[in-house]
Amino acid sequence: MIKNVGLFIPSYNRPEAIIAHMQYYQKFVKHIYVVASFDDKATCEIVHDSIKGQNRVRGVFSPTRIQVAVARNYGLHFLHNDFKCREDNVKYYLMVDDDIQVSKACIMQMRKFLKENEDYGGVQAFGFGFFNENPLRKMEIGEHIEQEGGALLRAVMFRKEVVDEIGYHDPKFFFREDHDYSFRLMCSGFKQAMLKTDKVKVLNKYSKTGGFESPGFTERRREFNILGAEMMIKKYPFCSMSSDGKFMYRLKFKKLTNEQKKQFTYYQGPVELNEAVHHQDS
Repeated sequence: MIKNVGLFIPSYNRPEAIIAHMQYYQKFVKHIYVVASFDDKATCEIVHDSIKGQNRVRGVFSPTRIQVAVARNYGLHFLHNDFKCREDNVKYYLMVDDDIQVSKACIMQMRKFLKENEDYGGVQAFGFGFFNENPLRKMEIGEHIEQEGGALLRAVMFRKEVVDEIGYHDPKFFFREDHDYSFRLMCSGFKQAMLKTDKVKVLNKYSKTGGFESPGFTERRREFNILGAEMMIKKYPFCSMSSDGKFMYRLKFKKLTNEQKKQFTYYQGPVELNEAVHHQDS
């Protein structure tokens, strides 16, 4: 088992993937928290029933869609407050999207990086089929670049102190919640990095991660990017932003004052969900 690491996986409408994830990660991760939501109660019950009797897996299973920020908050809140996690000194929180799968070696490389670089609050595994221009493509495993703008995505490990300092994701962000979280992380004095790791397996080719996009998705993503930028500007009027042709933006961040931290940090835990099933291992 990999020590000091807890894993949470937010998922929506991918029952086969989430079942595969739970079986796969139990081989080397002791604390696993799944936040899975579906469009119907029957699928929700099937997935929940499939993990009964499996140890190490806990989570929330909902027959109605859970907003991404809320799903991530469930995972962070669990790893940060669960008695068993505290007893096992879990201090690195790994979030993995449901369309990818990371290896044991990849997780250990991310943990090693945070152990050796205490000024970094979060690290993203770089092993995907995109970011064609990223210099990490030509670098060796274990090398990294500082991520000074944008967000940590897909497979991200945060140190415990980040949640102590900035709390959880802001649920007002139904999109770009990861950009808001990374922005607050950097404003609090932490750095964030992209780390060259072992190859990350892509489970769903029709995604940004897989390098393909379903018909109509590109235009929707462009609209969401504009909306996300507008939400960030509204929340942080003291910052400036710019957009390129793809409507991707970068923030010019600064160290927040204590007063601004109180204003922009979100410490409230996840709200209770109607009809959701909370699964606890035996």
